[in-house]
Amino acid sequence: MSTALLEAPTCLCVQLERHVHDVTGQAMMSECKINLDTICLVPVFTQQTMAWENVEYQIAALMTHLGTDGAGHYRSALRTRPSLVNATTPAEWLLTDDWTAPVTAWQAPQWMTRRANMFWLIRTDCIHLLQYVRRTMLSDTAENLGTA
Repeated sequence: MSTALLEAPTCLCVQLERHVHDVTGQAMMSECKINLDTICLVPVFTQQTMAWENVEYQIAALMTHLGTDGAGHYRSALRTRPSLVNATTPAEWLLTDDWTAPVTAWQAPQWMTRRANMFWLIRTDCIHLLQYVRRTMLSDTAENLGTA
């Protein structure tokens, strides 16, 4: 049996089932690490036949649930265009948490790559990442006054 998408959409949302059963039948969470920098190859049928080709996608965002099935909260990460937050700190990800401003990071934390279960993939020929720009209170005030 051959399986593939009928067309290659710009964006795909993929849910990864992390709960598996061990040899004793107990449910456990798989912490298999997902490499966020690897291109994902997704098969797409090319014609009305069974012919297919791989289309390249890149992970642009992910979501991780922390806690148990009945409790906890979600954390997420959004890929940005690589940039410098300041003179020495590179960033490619914005990491979120409840009631706090997003934090920049060069790489998503290892716990996030091992527990993430929702991924948003963008076709590599369509990807346009946002540029992170650090804003200060002073520049916000200047822009509001029309002096920036």
